[in-house]
Amino acid sequence: TTVQNYNIGDLVSGRIHLSGIVTDGNGIKTLTYSVDGGNEYELVDIKEHKDGSCSFSVPVDTTKMADGAAVCWFKATDKQGTTGLSSFLFFVDNTTPSTRFLSPKPDEVVNGIFSVAGSASDIVGLQSLTWDLNGESGEFELVAGNPYWIKEFDLRNYDKKNAVFTLTATDIAGNVRVEKLNIA
Repeated sequence: TTVQNYNIGDLVSGRIHLSGIVTDGNGIKTLTYSVDGGNEYELVDIKEHKDGSCSFSVPVDTTKMADGAAVCWFKATDKQGTTGLSSFLFFVDNTTPSTRFLSPKPDEVVNGIFSVAGSASDIVGLQSLTWDLNGESGEFELVAGNPYWIKEFDLRNYDKKNAVFTLTATDIAGNVRVEKLNIA
């Protein structure tokens, strides 16, 4: 049994499908899988090909799993009644990045030229950190080991009483956190 759409040890999040091929010289009668350590197995629909291999796709809802290492067990039974067991290791990360605004404070009023500063981090690492304010947007450079960021703005010609700064942090597993700071 071989999973083809992910590599062993890949980082995953959310609802995924493990798709691949199962083969045996005697043909495949059934394929089942378990994500609870082999306590319960569920039957998988398989599609037999001309070469005798069978393709499969199993849904895995990682939101119901704890973050960390997880194993999907496959149990294939051939047409002679022999059962083969194989496993597929993956790592679950459903925790969104942590973000924090340091300046300006929520009750602080800014005037003209000011900076927005904060921090963003994630245990498995950030893929991107972007900002948006008053129609402008950009991306912060990610520096390993440094969670802090800062961006200076010039709103001297801005005629509204409030502006909304939006920070979007995306981790390597694809988890996204969007934080908004209302600036007076």
